[in-house]
Amino acid sequence: MSRGPFPYEDVYLDEQRSSEEEENDISETPSKPLMSGRKKSKIQLRDPKPKPTWYYRRKKCCLRIFYSLLALISLILFVFVLVKVVKDAVTMGKNEGLLQMGHGSSTGGGDELIPCDGFDVEQVWVNNFPTLTTETAVRMVDVNRDGILDVILGFGTMAYGLFRDQYLLCKIYYEGESLCFGGMMALDGVSGKEIWRHYSIAEIFAVNCEEDIDLDGVKDCLGAGRAGEFELVNGATGEQMWTFENNVEVREYVSNLYTPQYIDDIDNDNIPDIINVHGGDPARDRGEEVRSVAKVIIFSGKTGAVLAHSHVPDGEESYYSPQVYSKGDGSKVVLFGTGGETRGGSLFAVPLENVTAGSITKAKKLYSNSLKGVMTPPVLVDLTNDGVVDIVCSIFNGTVIALNGETYEVIWNTTVPFSESYSTPGAGYFNDDDIPDFMIIFNYGPGYPLYYYSQVTILDGKTGIPLIDPAMKMSGSVQSSSLSISFEGFGNDAFIYWGLLCEGHEHETTGFTFAEGVYGPAMSRVNFCKERFGTKDVTRQFILNQNMKLPGDVLYDSKLNFDIEHSNKLNATILAIDFLKDHPEIKDLVIKDALERHHSHSDKTDEHPSRSKMLELTG
Repeated sequence: MSRGPFPYEDVYLDEQRSSEEEENDISETPSKPLMSGRKKSKIQLRDPKPKPTWYYRRKKCCLRIFYSLLALISLILFVFVLVKVVKDAVTMGKNEGLLQMGHGSSTGGGDELIPCDGFDVEQVWVNNFPTLTTETAVRMVDVNRDGILDVILGFGTMAYGLFRDQYLLCKIYYEGESLCFGGMMALDGVSGKEIWRHYSIAEIFAVNCEEDIDLDGVKDCLGAGRAGEFELVNGATGEQMWTFENNVEVREYVSNLYTPQYIDDIDNDNIPDIINVHGGDPARDRGEEVRSVAKVIIFSGKTGAVLAHSHVPDGEESYYSPQVYSKGDGSKVVLFGTGGETRGGSLFAVPLENVTAGSITKAKKLYSNSLKGVMTPPVLVDLTNDGVVDIVCSIFNGTVIALNGETYEVIWNTTVPFSESYSTPGAGYFNDDDIPDFMIIFNYGPGYPLYYYSQVTILDGKTGIPLIDPAMKMSGSVQSSSLSISFEGFGNDAFIYWGLLCEGHEHETTGFTFAEGVYGPAMSRVNFCKERFGTKDVTRQFILNQNMKLPGDVLYDSKLNFDIEHSNKLNATILAIDFLKDHPEIKDLVIKDALERHHSHSDKTDEHPSRSKMLELTG
């Protein structure tokens, strides 16, 4: 038969063979063909040769390598896509202010947060007030009802205590006001422009704008300060609503009032009432006995009338803003401190009901020091997780103490030798635990009013041990307290603090002495940087969290803002000359007054003979 498409070969018919021939295996040629012969193909058919074994082994090896490379390429592509997806997710998280994964603390849903490791600063607005001074904390109130919080602050003026006839200075330099020795002002939160200004009889350095007393939709502001100044001002207009009236039994004109606190309605007029401390004697010389014992006073929130008052139990002065908090059973406790820079004092706790009853003689003494007082109010924050705030207080002698707010037991106590502090602790989560930590600023030197340098540190809220060691050093002293900005998650908060440094000697700690004849208050008015190093002082504001290098990012630098700070200069001489041109009759009266003062300087109580005439002429 033929195979495949090839032509048939000749086919022959074999003749019958005998069995004998088969047995003998005798083969003969066939006798004739069945079909006529065909021409045979020139292509001969043969079976393919079998491939060698090594061929199949090589083929199998190549296939294995091919599939391995294919799997590797697929894996690389998968990883690339995964990385891109994660990167896009992180970028989106940054835009939303939330960064997934990494160092930080839990949000509560299982994710972790990465805190900021730097801050960009953008200046919104600047406004200068060259004739004003301020020591007040700013308060935020929407005064003009535009939906943006505005700024309210207290101020003092250069007229206070600098010239015998201060009222004449008011006429020359302060818009003709008859009283210009302090006050409060409101600035637009959008532009910084002045909304209103209210003048008072003395400097105001303590402001509280927590309540809307007249129910006009804008919170009103309590202002307290020097020389017994205490009043309520309408938040929308700046007009006075009431003032601490003359009260021979209660009011001391040499003593201050401090930051007031609202309490419950005591006199049942549906208006919350007020507690404050009235004390301190800035005119008292060092070592002189206390002349004005401090008082704790309850004021009517509606009228400013005195509802109750008590002298402090130890008969000392006070520079302390009172505080009120609730215990576990709902009872309210008042904290107040006594003493000063050169007078020993104590930290007291007394039930609010005792204060409103006018009796605090049984107040509990929580801490006492015979040499230096408790002047700065503590920060109240729960360290023990019992639902009651605890008391973290910076004593003027360099001690920081944490007390249990429920039991008054000491939680921890840290003392920094040879230091003094005006700083209320700033509370924030600096490390990664769930207990707030505290920034403190200490001044070093012989003691008030002479300091060589200051140090800034953060204390662990759990133990009181410094988390920054060694502390940050600055060549100037600091009296302000730090603030904190809260960010989501433990350990992510940032502290804001001020520093005074001598240019070129920012971290210098060497001591110095005053020239002969410099003493008392004049010591605190010396330009330390100029006298010590012949250089300028620089004021900087820093922001710091645990992920930033010390001392943190600079938010404000007085050197960089020198031109801005001095862009609204005031020439007092030109203003006085212009005033005399408009009121030439004043010149003779001023000369007469100067001569009278020269001849009667020994009589400090002599009333100004021509004051009424001056006011009449210039009014």
